[in-house]
Amino acid sequence: MGKKDYKGTILDGRDSFDSWKMDIEDSLLSDDLMSYVTSEATPESSGFSTPGEKSTADIKNISLARMKIRQSIDQIHKNSVNHLIDPRAIYQSLINRYAASNKARLRQLIRMMYDVSTQTNRTVQEKVDDLKRLRAQINNQDKDIVIHEQLLICFLQMSMDDAFDTTIEILNASTETLTMEKVQSALESKELELIDVTMALIAITCPSGVGRSRSSSRATAFQRKKPP
Repeated sequence: MGKKDYKGTILDGRDSFDSWKMDIEDSLLSDDLMSYVTSEATPESSGFSTPGEKSTADIKNISLARMKIRQSIDQIHKNSVNHLIDPRAIYQSLINRYAASNKARLRQLIRMMYDVSTQTNRTVQEKVDDLKRLRAQINNQDKDIVIHEQLLICFLQMSMDDAFDTTIEILNASTETLTMEKVQSALESKELELIDVTMALIAITCPSGVGRSRSSSRATAFQRKKPP
């Protein structure tokens, strides 16, 4: 079977790096070319080759591996590796270009996830959305890192202020396995309860005349906005 042209993601920057790396490796593996970019390929047996000498097939495969890598990158990246001939050197140069930045980004995402646990002034829904989004981004950066749902629950509970302590204690005392949905529901119920209490206190402490004045002002403003 003949070698196929590359049809995957084109590397044009850090955002496409992860997808490109998977696609180019799959493409090289499917054509039995991966060894020519990751290690010294073992020369194929030939009656005309001596130990350590590359066979005609090896020379051809090295050329094909180099061509496939160059097909997978944009012109800017081609220009950056034009001085390299060995496909291993080309591949490693491209990997090294983004490996350090990916690790820095991974550390940043992990810090951002921890920071959610300190944000007591945001709603439960906002914090849940952030935690789930950050977990997905971390997984995209490194497939080997698994962020368990229980860790997300822990960060969410840590982010709640003292008014939620009893609710959290009841949740943690349960013999059932906690899920994010269950914890979120309980915390949001408490959140609504606290809002109702706050509104009731405002109604008690606010002079009735002020309340009526505000209501009257809102009604007047509404009437003014009505079309003739």
